[in-house]
Amino acid sequence: MQALVIASKESLISENIMNLHDKDLADIKGCITDDVWNEICRQKDYVSQDSTMILFDDRVYSDRDIMGTLNNTDSSMVLCTGLRMYKNSRIYVMDRVFWNGVVEKSVMESLFASNEEKLAKYQERYGGYWRYPGLYDFCYLANPCFPNERFLNEMKDAFGTLVREYPSGMKVNSVLAADYFEIPDEYICVGNGTSELIKSLMEKYIGNVGVIYPTFEEYPHRKNGTELIPFMGLDEEFMCNVDDISDFYKDKNVDAIILVNPDNPTGRFIPKNEIVRLAGICHKQGVRLIVDESFVDFADEENQSLIDYEILKNNPNIIVMKSISKSYGVPGIRLGVIVTGDEEIIASMKKDVAIWNINSFGEFFWQIIGKYRNDYRNAMNDFGKIRKRYLDNLTKNPNLKVYPTQSNYVMCKLINNMKATELATLMLNRYNILIKDLTGKSGLDDGEYIRLSVKSDEENNYVIRVLEEIL
Repeated sequence: MQALVIASKESLISENIMNLHDKDLADIKGCITDDVWNEICRQKDYVSQDSTMILFDDRVYSDRDIMGTLNNTDSSMVLCTGLRMYKNSRIYVMDRVFWNGVVEKSVMESLFASNEEKLAKYQERYGGYWRYPGLYDFCYLANPCFPNERFLNEMKDAFGTLVREYPSGMKVNSVLAADYFEIPDEYICVGNGTSELIKSLMEKYIGNVGVIYPTFEEYPHRKNGTELIPFMGLDEEFMCNVDDISDFYKDKNVDAIILVNPDNPTGRFIPKNEIVRLAGICHKQGVRLIVDESFVDFADEENQSLIDYEILKNNPNIIVMKSISKSYGVPGIRLGVIVTGDEEIIASMKKDVAIWNINSFGEFFWQIIGKYRNDYRNAMNDFGKIRKRYLDNLTKNPNLKVYPTQSNYVMCKLINNMKATELATLMLNRYNILIKDLTGKSGLDDGEYIRLSVKSDEENNYVIRVLEEIL
């Protein structure tokens, strides 16, 4: 349980002081000295009653400074760097400059909420977790091996220019992206993340859709229930093949079939040659095949992308979605693409999305990413080794069923009596780890499931140790 310990004799956010009541200050002891700890305990009631906020920052202040503030003998301590965590403890610091009302109030409320309420408050933010010091984000997905330092330095060097300059419009950014993927620019539309493109595609260009559950639900969420034809025919390992899919949908009234490949959250993967075969079957039935390959670059076998000129030209019923955020590790830039040989759809979507839907940082990404092809390839090779070590260690836990994955996440089933929400709550409140609780997800109603992202070896090993301790 986290408790709030803030600085100065004034009440900056007095409503949060109430969160100290009925909480054990031992929850925040961390790595401070005994003298400082004893002083905090001694002043607990005073802190609660008078809205006094205590400040800790070992990078600036010594124990003597802290003790001086606690004893009201030194009023010189002033923070100027915002909210952060004191070492590895649960003690947080905050300054007057950082406080800006409602926005930071929501951060405080989520930090100091309890149990499942805290988990819910974190989940509803959908990101921005750099504002939570020391948080291990194993929920949201990005490449832990790319971008490299050289790429980041080039972005940093251009920051002053990019932040002051307008980006180019859709036409230029489409040309840049098309050049990188070596396809005609008439085949591609760039989006502010794939979420923008999914919304446009599903709401304006696609009618009834076949959806293979469980899966990434942004697609079905853009349709009403009567337009969804669900496929629930996965085996116990959450696997299926092209024949399973085509046989099920051959007599169904669908305009398109959606295939997330590798699938999110299961990690299920169907090779490229089989996807092309499915596209041929769909073409004969007048059905589009929408393939979200946002995670395909993480597959063990290289060159599995459908963004290939010959494939697209010969299969105009294929529509490919790709999140650049996830595979290239740049979610903050917000980039995605939709690619198809059906030039009419692309031309129409370019008119539907905003002309300046990509900022200058996104445009600069397209401008320079071609120089980093080898770096990216090497990063993916490194990632494969990290994932293998991670999966090997996770499978040693007797209370987890670990599903094979070709992506940068792994789905696990809890095979003890613990609920997924209970585990996620414990990991967040006790260990500052945020994971994906899959409770309530369509197609996963036969047990308790979680999803863990793949990060660096050090971070992965921490999660493994925590799971061994809890389960």
